[in-house]
Amino acid sequence: MDVYGDGSEVQWVDQKWIEEKLSTVNEFQSQRNQPIAVNEFGVMRWADGGHHYLTHQMEGFEKRGMNHAIWLWESSWKGVSWSSFNYRKGPHPNQKEDVSQSEILTTLKKFWARNGVTPSDVRGRW
Repeated sequence: MDVYGDGSEVQWVDQKWIEEKLSTVNEFQSQRNQPIAVNEFGVMRWADGGHHYLTHQMEGFEKRGMNHAIWLWESSWKGVSWSSFNYRKGPHPNQKEDVSQSEILTTLKKFWARNGVTPSDVRGRW
């Protein structure tokens, strides 16, 4: 996947890599016994295999009881149209309108369905 947005491909990580990286979180949690939240994680919506990457991340977070919030970048600045992380726009970089389905949306919905408490408007929007 083009991790840095410069056109060069980087071999994306798998579940084993994520587990290794999260092992430091295991240490921190055992030492401090405090809740942990992960904010602003994600993948560019057109990244090949991005839904697998998100699945591995969220499985690792939830295995550890960590709260997490996907990064949804929607610019409200006039004339600015950054939508790399707006998963409602689907898997194509030039897509401007919302799509009803994509592999990433399906992945997110699968994990969100596990939530017992959600803001009232979220279920209707996604």
